[in-house]
Amino acid sequence: MDFTSADDVENFQLEISNSAEEIDFMVNAHQTRYELKVSTWDGEFQSLVWPDEKKINITEPLGPNRIGELRVSASLPLTLVVRGPIQLDFSIYDSIDKEFLGVGGRMIEVDEEPYVRTTVTLGVHRLGSDNKEIKFFESVLGDVFHEVVLGEVDMSGSED
Repeated sequence: MDFTSADDVENFQLEISNSAEEIDFMVNAHQTRYELKVSTWDGEFQSLVWPDEKKINITEPLGPNRIGELRVSASLPLTLVVRGPIQLDFSIYDSIDKEFLGVGGRMIEVDEEPYVRTTVTLGVHRLGSDNKEIKFFESVLGDVFHEVVLGEVDMSGSED
């Protein structure tokens, strides 16, 4: 997809960047010696991988407006690179006091590549000509859930 102006590319990436913070990370990790509590924070957008044009689906032509601009809704598959901070808290069960006692914790950051689909609204001028213009209006990121598989983790981080 070729946007006509650098501003449109920047606006699209900014909107995707803001939406990337909405991705919910579910962490799959386990610990054999201690109890493990995992907390995730909002991810930080790093980059995106543009799809091949053949994978872009025009889902709904919205029709031309009064200035001859054709509004279309397109579905784009994107691979985002998102850095997700994950807090690991370790505790041990005190059978005398019948409570868990914290024994340490640490923060890790993982770069994940969730595959998402976004719906984009575009304005197209002079479609089919050599000087066509494509303007970006808005995007809505779908499927904002991603699983992070850490496997076994320990307090020191020697196995991560």
